[in-house]
Amino acid sequence: AEVTIGIDLRPDSLIGEPFGVNLRRRVHLIAGTAEDNGPLAGVRVAVSRSVGHGRCLWLARGGHLIRRSCTRPFYLGARLTDSLRWTLRVPHLLPRGTWTVRSLATDTTGLTERLRNGRNVNRFRLR
Repeated sequence: AEVTIGIDLRPDSLIGEPFGVNLRRRVHLIAGTAEDNGPLAGVRVAVSRSVGHGRCLWLARGGHLIRRSCTRPFYLGARLTDSLRWTLRVPHLLPRGTWTVRSLATDTTGLTERLRNGRNVNRFRLR
């Protein structure tokens, strides 16, 4: 990212893993990077799988799964390391299927990035 003086830009995050097709036992961590032209306050991550009729399974605290509307994401706070890389641990096996990960970075001024497919919205499949 470019360093700009006097202009506060929205932060960016990028989901790095997992992606593609994975074995269930291999997904213990969801990780990515975040950047901004100022300090980051944090990154929130939502992990979901559609179960039909507008309902989704959402990864909740402690690795629990909750069922709620797909239009109401359940965000978890990711751990920021060296203010660039973020990680979210997945303590239990996720059910098979296609999962969607969304990440939102927020800077210390309160600006939050927008969702963009391929960067901070990504899909992976568990078999």
